[in-house]
Amino acid sequence: MTDAIGVMMNRFPLADAVSVCRIAASLLMLFTAVFGGLFFLLYTVAGLSDLLDGAVARKTHTESRRGARLDSACDLIFVIAVLYLLLPFIIGSAAMWVLAGIVVIVAVKGLTYALGYRKYRRYAPLHTYGNKAVGLCLFLAVYLLPVIGHVGVLYAALIAVALLASLEELVITATAEKYDSDRVSLFLR
Repeated sequence: MTDAIGVMMNRFPLADAVSVCRIAASLLMLFTAVFGGLFFLLYTVAGLSDLLDGAVARKTHTESRRGARLDSACDLIFVIAVLYLLLPFIIGSAAMWVLAGIVVIVAVKGLTYALGYRKYRRYAPLHTYGNKAVGLCLFLAVYLLPVIGHVGVLYAALIAVALLASLEELVITATAEKYDSDRVSLFLR
């Protein structure tokens, strides 16, 4: 019995299970009231799974390219779900420049992924410090949105951080000789 569990853990490590929790929480969020208790619970579970999956992989010595790709795919599903839920709120509370900023960031990310696919023949996201900072800022911003009065400053800060991180990822993808998902910065290797 112990051997069967070991074989299963090698095929589907605990870190990957933590990542998959992000998909489940993201999809379940779609059926909740935005800014309600269940929304925040699922949102928190998804966010914590993003913080924990890499740590669990390192602790259990199960880091892998598959796990990194799964993490990136889970991040994408989480972001899409949150955007789908929050876009009506954002549109209702933001000026057109905020929407324009979001469109520019999405366009830069799309260009980066298209370039990465063309150059490396694969989905090629990077785990840069900038992308991690964006993830943390966006994660925390959702808790702030329902309680702060003036969201313009929050939106401006989020757009600035996300745009800089997106541009850094584009430059790294355009200039790197080979794909390295763990490239932390344009300035650091």
